[in-house]
Amino acid sequence: MAAQPRAAQHLDQLFDLAEIVFDPNQPFEQRLEAALATESDHLDVPCGFLTNIDVEADRQEIALTWGMAGNLREAETAPLSESYCRKTIASDSGTLTVADARAEGWDDDPAYRRFELETYVGSTVEFAGQPRGTLCFADDTPRDEPFGETPVAFVELLARWASYELAHRTGREPAEPLGDRLASFREGVEPSVVDTALDLLANRTRRDLLSYLATADGPITVEEAAAHLANTGGVHGQSPGRLEIALVHSHVPKLADAGVVTYDAPTGELDYRPDDAIERVRRRVRPLED
Repeated sequence: MAAQPRAAQHLDQLFDLAEIVFDPNQPFEQRLEAALATESDHLDVPCGFLTNIDVEADRQEIALTWGMAGNLREAETAPLSESYCRKTIASDSGTLTVADARAEGWDDDPAYRRFELETYVGSTVEFAGQPRGTLCFADDTPRDEPFGETPVAFVELLARWASYELAHRTGREPAEPLGDRLASFREGVEPSVVDTALDLLANRTRRDLLSYLATADGPITVEEAAAHLANTGGVHGQSPGRLEIALVHSHVPKLADAGVVTYDAPTGELDYRPDDAIERVRRRVRPLED
């Protein structure tokens, strides 16, 4: 499998965010701030923020910020009718992007006059079927080009995650199950690349085999690999003979079909063909198993 550079970059960003948002040892606020910082870097904008909104009261509160842009200030409130977020929650998709506010005709808009943002991308945070806030990124300078589909998909995913977390904190049902959010994580980042990488590394034996091959000086035999896995791998306790059968008839063909290894049946030799997407997933998963 030959990973496309852009797909590999998106995959890396996916796992950057996944490590943050699903960290069980950090409270929501710290995970959110870290996610805003990480995605701000991905988007190349200086500021990320979460708002609370009350549509009936025409009120927006900037609940948490990372970085600074325009007149955004944490804990400040403003009329919702004078915010960019009013158009975010009103859009059919629940998402709004602005790459060059002045060029796009925002000069006379009350949001532009109040916050002075040239660049904005935001997505609705909702639960119980109602908009409760927005998760946004902004800059007080315009972009050279509009946001692409995949960067916007990442912002939408983070907004869904925030919706899920906030719904649970208030005892309400999230608008979307966790599994659906994980599926959308994959949809925006070249699904074939992500699916192949995750499928190949879903099995502990294959993960340990690839880790062994990645550190080998050259080709190794299936017999050597089986002996190594029996002694040191996550399949400790299985005999080398049984592992060799499993490698030859199951794991090696799967890896070879994906182009990750080459296998010479007459000699029994295996050789690793490094792949960016596979390596990114393998390096992320490995510390969780140690």
